[in-house]
Amino acid sequence: MNTEVIDRLIEQDPALESSRESLSAMQAGAYCIHRSWGFGKIAGFDDDRGMNLIDFEDGDRKSHAMDPVFCIDKLEVLEEDHVLAEHRNNPAEIETLAKKEPAELIIKILSRGDDGCVQTREIERILSYLFGAAKAKRWWTATKKSIGEGSPRCGAKQEK
Repeated sequence: MNTEVIDRLIEQDPALESSRESLSAMQAGAYCIHRSWGFGKIAGFDDDRGMNLIDFEDGDRKSHAMDPVFCIDKLEVLEEDHVLAEHRNNPAEIETLAKKEPAELIIKILSRGDDGCVQTREIERILSYLFGAAKAKRWWTATKKSIGEGSPRCGAKQEK
């Protein structure tokens, strides 16, 4: 969405001024996560309808039209350096990191959180988008063991 469209939305509803940054993040090519529909990529903006067009990976939601104002609360737009966006742009790099330096991948995920902290549930959600649910669970279980054994930069509690 360009600045003109955002300005027009804010002109129609001045309360949206506080959401300008969220609206500005909704650019074509940006990756996003919808709470119900999962991972997607913003394909563009339809000026005629005033809607974002989003290609979701799950189901048949390609070029799915969504009102930008609705998206403010329903979409998490990812920054370019988010591990999920990096994986979709260069999967080989992230997959190599996951295989050879799993602790570094976890540190990359943790670095996105406030003070370098992320809840386990959020880590598992990101890993699920990276690898798929079954593979993510196996990878995370093995990685927690390896982190607990030797990474000085992070640790993971071992469940008994």
